[in-house]
Amino acid sequence: MWEQEQLALQCCERMSRRFYWLLDRHETDQILGMVHEACTWMRAGAPHTGHEAMRRIMDGRPRDVLGRHLVCNAVAGMTGPDEIEVTFDLLYQAAPKPAEPGGPALPQPARLLSGLDRYRREGGAWTLVFKEVPPLF
Repeated sequence: MWEQEQLALQCCERMSRRFYWLLDRHETDQILGMVHEACTWMRAGAPHTGHEAMRRIMDGRPRDVLGRHLVCNAVAGMTGPDEIEVTFDLLYQAAPKPAEPGGPALPQPARLLSGLDRYRREGGAWTLVFKEVPPLF
C-alpha cells in the first residue's frame, strides 16, 4: 500500500511539471488529456471551468513570445484515499522571439508564483481537477 501511495504522489508531481512543459510548447490537446472535464483553473482570481474555457486561455497565448515556466519545490500529499494535492513554486520568464534566428531577445521581468494543483483518481487514472497559481508578490 505504501509503495502505491508513493507512486501516486510521484505521478501527480510529474503531472504538475508536465502541464507547464506542454504549455510552453503550445500542446493544448495533450494538456487537456490529463485534465478532468470539469477542472477549474483559477487565473487572476477568476475561475475558468471545463476544457473549452481552458482551451481558450491556452490557445490565446501569443506565439511570438518565448516563455518558460520552471516548476520547483513540488511537494505532493494525500488529502483523501483518491485525492492528492501538489504545491509548488513557479518561475515564469518570457521574451519576444527575435526577428532573426540567433538575434537578441530582451526578456521581460521574471515572475514568481506559488501553485496548488488538486488531482483525483477515477477509474485508476489521476486527473487534474483544480489549479491555482497566484503571484507571491
